[in-house]
Amino acid sequence: MRKVIETNISFDDVRNKYVVKIERRRAEFRYEADTLDEARSVKSKALDFYANNDRMPSRTDLGLKPGHAGRDGLYIPYIDVYEDKCVSCERHVRYTTASAYSRFKKQGRSCPYCRRDRDGRKPWNSTKVLNVSYMKDRLDRNYRVSLYRDGQVFFCNVETIEEAIEVRDKALAFYKQHNRLPSKEERNTLIL
Repeated sequence: MRKVIETNISFDDVRNKYVVKIERRRAEFRYEADTLDEARSVKSKALDFYANNDRMPSRTDLGLKPGHAGRDGLYIPYIDVYEDKCVSCERHVRYTTASAYSRFKKQGRSCPYCRRDRDGRKPWNSTKVLNVSYMKDRLDRNYRVSLYRDGQVFFCNVETIEEAIEVRDKALAFYKQHNRLPSKEERNTLIL
């Protein structure tokens, strides 16, 4: 069992050794020392090397002999990276887990932004008008205009369906002109 002596140094009861273990940016330096002074010395050398070179040292970088089976004390975990392109917007996507990448493939190889745009565009709802819905639970402003474009969201509640259609058309015209949806302030000044 290991007992922590100080930061980055612990004592291993089974091996009767002091273990120096430093992790930075998913890279790990390990070293087993016989004495606490030796462990502190190696720790300070490793941290100084990291501060000067912006990377974790190996044992040979610190002038130490290689460890068991020729290991050099530097461990970098291997991570699978899955890269692909969205079929809709041609945006590059990266996934670091196989499950996330398989979800991406099952959902038609579309990025989260395009998927949200696609799922948010309900062609027909209770009003039979594109991007306009009726919310019966509200006391006023029962018609909601909902637009999703390129990961942006635009919502606006109005009194009548005619106003909703007018707001939707103004917001789409704004989107075509500026290549983005209006913000809350622009919604209040330009549309309402």
